[in-house]
Amino acid sequence: MKRFIAGLTLVLLFTLLLVTWTAPAMADIRISVNKSLPVAMAGAIDSSSAADFESDGKDVVRFGESATIPRDKVVGSLVVFGGDATVDGTVGEAVVVFGGNATIAGTVGRDVVVFGGNVELKPTAHIKKDLVNFGGKVKREEGARVDGSEVFGPKFVPGFRIPDWFSSWFWFFQGTVVLIGLMALGALSVALLPNETTRLASTVAAEPWKSLGVGVLAVLAIPFVLLALLITLIGIPIIPFFILALPIIFLYSYIGAGRLIGQKIIELINGTADVPILSVVVGILVLGLVGFVPVLGDIIKVAAVLVGLGAVLTTKFGTGRPWRRSKVQPEAGANQDQTADA
Repeated sequence: MKRFIAGLTLVLLFTLLLVTWTAPAMADIRISVNKSLPVAMAGAIDSSSAADFESDGKDVVRFGESATIPRDKVVGSLVVFGGDATVDGTVGEAVVVFGGNATIAGTVGRDVVVFGGNVELKPTAHIKKDLVNFGGKVKREEGARVDGSEVFGPKFVPGFRIPDWFSSWFWFFQGTVVLIGLMALGALSVALLPNETTRLASTVAAEPWKSLGVGVLAVLAIPFVLLALLITLIGIPIIPFFILALPIIFLYSYIGAGRLIGQKIIELINGTADVPILSVVVGILVLGLVGFVPVLGDIIKVAAVLVGLGAVLTTKFGTGRPWRRSKVQPEAGANQDQTADA
């Protein structure tokens, strides 16, 4: 029962952290989603405003990178987390940007909503609904059109504006919060699952190349697993849970690798015995700081996840139990005794 409660607590915390965590290893993901999601996020209520706007393109969602809609391109909605959005073509639905700037030179069928960034409207810009900006500045060139209202800052506080420096320092604050959250989550994981996390670190230390190979193979197998679930009627309901479990497993793998890195650093500096909670905090902190190094930092963090993933799979999530139970064979001596008695 204790293990079940500990596991459930970690799963909930992992899921909560994923709301704000954008992994550099997944920065190139482009997701096609249902149009109702970005429309709801943008606060669009009236669906008739886009009824006369023909959009044959798909929705575009970007995490941790910028997005540009070319002049001859037509998309549904455009949602960008942690990057800039540039619209030279046509967006049939809404444009939503979190922690980045928006440059509009084309047509937007609904609202343009920007949190923590600036908005620049070119002379050819045409926004058919509202323009909403929180925590940034709006530069509007002559000729730009906004058919709806323009809202700057929360309506419930007249004249309120988030400071201009918020946009520049947004990623620093977000990165700091995520790093602290990862360290706290790592410490909690070690406290609740001390044996499991210790076994993960020991496995990575003893068999680093094997762990890396298993982790790489596991990642390569993910599309095939999804395909297998998709083509079977029984497996289709499992797909959402499988997709939700993936980032949770990746985070657990990251914590396992951080546990070993912190342990080695403490041993190198002080030569003291392993202190599990301190080790995982130091390891995750080092990985987070290394992540600020362009390219190399991302490579190191991806390698840490892959090595940790291999250890997670080879140790069955740190339990050390085999994935398949072998049948217990009776000892030869016992068989002989039974024959003699007969």
